[in-house]
Amino acid sequence: MGTDPRTLPPLPSLLQDLVVLFLLPSRIFLHILGTLLCPWWKRSPSWTLFQQIVLPLLQLPMALSPARLRDASNVLTVARVAFARCIYGATVEVAEGVGFRGHWVRSKGDEGTDCEADAVLYWIHGGGFATFDSLTAINVMPSVQKRCSALGVVVKIFSLDYTLTPAAVFPTQIDQGLVFIWCVRSEHYSRTSIYILTTMAPTTPIILLGDSAGGNLCLALLQRLRTASLPLPKSAVLLSPCVDASLSAASWARLEGLDIVPHAAAMRMSTAYLPPSAEIEGLEEGDEQVTVHHPLVSPINADLTGFPPLLILYGDSEAMIDDIERFAEKAKRFVEADVIVGPGMPHDYPLIGPWLGDEVERAWCQIASFICRTAPS
Repeated sequence: MGTDPRTLPPLPSLLQDLVVLFLLPSRIFLHILGTLLCPWWKRSPSWTLFQQIVLPLLQLPMALSPARLRDASNVLTVARVAFARCIYGATVEVAEGVGFRGHWVRSKGDEGTDCEADAVLYWIHGGGFATFDSLTAINVMPSVQKRCSALGVVVKIFSLDYTLTPAAVFPTQIDQGLVFIWCVRSEHYSRTSIYILTTMAPTTPIILLGDSAGGNLCLALLQRLRTASLPLPKSAVLLSPCVDASLSAASWARLEGLDIVPHAAAMRMSTAYLPPSAEIEGLEEGDEQVTVHHPLVSPINADLTGFPPLLILYGDSEAMIDDIERFAEKAKRFVEADVIVGPGMPHDYPLIGPWLGDEVERAWCQIASFICRTAPS
């Protein structure tokens, strides 16, 4: 009997992956040649030739189909976990409850101090709602803890492993994020499903941190918590947040090729996040009709009244910069909002790696300082 064709990837995806594979050497060679011959390749005074060469390598995975990108991400996650264990002595503990799943990430010397935590950093990963997982950023999580400890604040990290598209669509990911906060804040749930795993007090302050699509989910969580009259987190760190799911800003065309996220790939992921039907059950009354402009989908349209302090961080070469800048200006009118712009930096640059230069180190120092400043009760 032959192989069931339903188990094979679509032919266009296979062809796309093959094109990426065979064009990789030639694209890198032409990019290096171009940057050597052209004097205007520097994005900023500190931008190096090495950074310019690394950029096309970062762009290539985004040309893969979401399924292929998930497979590649899983392999990289294994490597990142091994790196974090080797360098930081990090350990990972699975935490599951009714309606959510995630991981507690601990660094060496962190054991046995859960009840003494000054704050929980609630980490929500990005990836267009379709890729990556709760341990994708484990290579940087322990360093955040150590930076905060050096500033006198003990931070525990919980990373949410929400269900990806197409297995789940809006608002499932938001609901899963809410369940964890509800479990932490509820005495009943904390004793049954969370308290045994974490020995964390229900009153421990929570700080949100989300990148890209994770930043979108952080802002959606704040809206849902406010609507439910539940206590809000102490603050939120938003790394290159996706705040307009329509992806219609002019910067997408202006900066295409200079950022690591192609517009076509972002549009596929954004479209997959919204369900085929415009009617969604489980939202507050009057919000059943959902479009791409709904505040829970595009937080740029949200009412930010009563939100906690926000740290908004992005690179000035990322394709969604117009949206993020508009959101940042709006946030400043309603809440305490700190804005950090990385010169010459692409999307999600603090998570990409130290080879992007001093801006990455500077960003994490500022993030740790913000967390420690806003964490105390």
